[in-house]
Amino acid sequence: MMKIYFVRHGQTEYNYIGRMQGGKVDSPLTEKGIQQARTAGIMLKDTVFDRVYSSDLQRAMDTAKYIIDENKRNELVPVPEKGFRELYFGTWEGRYVEKIKEEKEFVHLRTSPQLYNPAAHGGESYPELIERAEKALFNIIEENSGAENLLVTSHGITITTLVRSLAGVPLENLRKGGIVENASISTIKVFQKEIEVLDFNIH
Repeated sequence: MMKIYFVRHGQTEYNYIGRMQGGKVDSPLTEKGIQQARTAGIMLKDTVFDRVYSSDLQRAMDTAKYIIDENKRNELVPVPEKGFRELYFGTWEGRYVEKIKEEKEFVHLRTSPQLYNPAAHGGESYPELIERAEKALFNIIEENSGAENLLVTSHGITITTLVRSLAGVPLENLRKGGIVENASISTIKVFQKEIEVLDFNIH
């Protein structure tokens, strides 16, 4: 049996000021975000991780490092994995949420994933996100067949979409209840190719 712990990155500067931050645009963790990451690390300090993976975006990589600092196995180095990047927002990347929040597709992004069509702004769809994130997940499961615990640091929409999709939640309901909080922990169990969601958005 393997457990995989997904942790969203800590609060970033763009989270704080309300700018879009997806699969390409990045910003550093705030002091609050660093503390959030350390707190997640303390919650997981007794979990012996066999390997640590992270979205290759710096906010997720830094979060992984702060978590590892608090862990018994603090010599681990996070392995970057592009498949765990945030949903790509195209030309919306870096824009202030306040400027686009009334646009139809932005409303769909937040409330109706099955209707969200990012073609006009060159973004990524929810089915595309699910496909790449699941591929990355199944790859690390295969690469670590004898492992007991893996850590993955990633992003709000990515973790929410991936974990809820694995739990069998239909596309139209993926965003109900919002997305996972900064530095929250969501856990899945993998046993003989069966996946069970154990925890979601714990913080």
